[in-house]
Amino acid sequence: MIDCTDNKIDNSSRFEQRNSNFMALDPMNLMKRNENYSVKLRKDQRKDFFQKKRLRLDDRTEETEDENEMPNFSLLNPKEKLLAIYSYWITADTHEKIVYSLKSFRRTLKQFSKSTELLPELREEYIDKLTSFIGTGYPDSLESEAVWTISNLASMEKPIVDRLVSSNLIPILIESLQEFKPLSNENAILAIGNICIDQNKYRDILVNVYHLHEILLDYLVKNWNSLPMATLESLAWCSSNLIAYKTPVPYSIYEKIITIFKYLIKIENAPMQKYILEGLNTITDGDNKRIQLVINAGFLQKIISALASNNKSLSVSAIKTIGNISSGDDHHTQLLLDSNILDVLASQGGSNILSIRKDVAYTLSNIAGGTKEQLGCLIHHPVCQRIMKLLVDKHFEVKREASFIIRNIANVATDNDILFLVEQNVFIYFRETLNEIDPKIIINLLEFVERALDCGRTKAGSSDPQLNISIGALHLANCIERIENLYNHMNLKIRAIVEQIIKKYFDLEDNECNMEDSSMPEIFEFS
Repeated sequence: MIDCTDNKIDNSSRFEQRNSNFMALDPMNLMKRNENYSVKLRKDQRKDFFQKKRLRLDDRTEETEDENEMPNFSLLNPKEKLLAIYSYWITADTHEKIVYSLKSFRRTLKQFSKSTELLPELREEYIDKLTSFIGTGYPDSLESEAVWTISNLASMEKPIVDRLVSSNLIPILIESLQEFKPLSNENAILAIGNICIDQNKYRDILVNVYHLHEILLDYLVKNWNSLPMATLESLAWCSSNLIAYKTPVPYSIYEKIITIFKYLIKIENAPMQKYILEGLNTITDGDNKRIQLVINAGFLQKIISALASNNKSLSVSAIKTIGNISSGDDHHTQLLLDSNILDVLASQGGSNILSIRKDVAYTLSNIAGGTKEQLGCLIHHPVCQRIMKLLVDKHFEVKREASFIIRNIANVATDNDILFLVEQNVFIYFRETLNEIDPKIIINLLEFVERALDCGRTKAGSSDPQLNISIGALHLANCIERIENLYNHMNLKIRAIVEQIIKKYFDLEDNECNMEDSSMPEIFEFS
């Protein structure tokens, strides 16, 4: 274990250093990093990545009477069906007939391809009739069918959800959770979760007015030994939805959600663990206090295990959370290192999933911005070879993120560690990447080149290019001509860096530095 207390950069200098290195390590500036570049590796794609609405398609309601004896609505078009079913529904005189009409109504809703087609046909009396079956003493099989229909309606677009909410549906659904009815409760939680993720304002109402986070926790604790797996999954999903928006909620709500997750994480269930990881991803996307909340709850090892697992869905969720944790302070970085995160990152950096490779590079760039000792661990670990492969990844986004690792190494590493990388033939991986279109990638690599040349000159104790180990390594990697060609680059900063490198480290006055000279001293051993 490394002691990260010695030679540690104080918080203010760390903040300035990492910001100047285009690092996203201070939570307040996470979304400003990389000059607001559109990749923004962590959670810009959260809506695509998770928190999609859930539509229950499985038909688990048992038949109570032969449906052949019931009215056949199949010959009608969807609009006519809804009206005919409702007419049958309000005159049904048995439990079986009501369940059949509810089921037929729910199935007919799926025949509307767009919410705009359904909205004019969704009369207020339909919703009023549906809600009349909730929490009013009806059997669970009947109430669950009504709530199931409402849940599917809530999975549709905003106009439908607005219609439901305007019908005073939210307090009715929440009140129904006071009585334990497994099927009905599961569908009610699904409906609430769908409403919650529809709009930020509905999330705020559920949290601030109805304190849904407390209701879900109380429901879970009270019925822990009786809840079916499907309901537990829905609880994890709904809880994650409550905090899904980038607009933060009060810290006390995160604490309640964390408590729910602590119950549910004990269960070996992949969908549930994915929802939990997505929730932890949101919580850690904030200040260090929120990151520490997740750490104190004991989730770190679970997250790392999920990242290392063969379940790619869990790995995708886990690496985003690990990236958030690495964006904290040196203490959080050290916790990751002590948990052998570099072994896992070295493995997952070769994933065939683009988002995993991008977030692995992001995490490594954060670790590279830590203390010199922490960076030394990274440089002398096999994961460093993975970094070089990420630098030549076929996807631009991965290359760009990997270039920030290189820049942070240039700014933080010791001279010995810089020269160690030079001796490991790091410049071979620069050769093609120096031709990238993006100026930031080139600038990041050039800053490492400049630092390596300075370290090589210091070690040689002379300004003679022939004695500079870094010049020799650049020559063997065929990088010198690439750098020289950048002198005419349209980006002024690139031209300035190249000019500084040529004037400072190559003797141009008498043209002694021949770029094509192959008689460089053979003093290097590259692995």
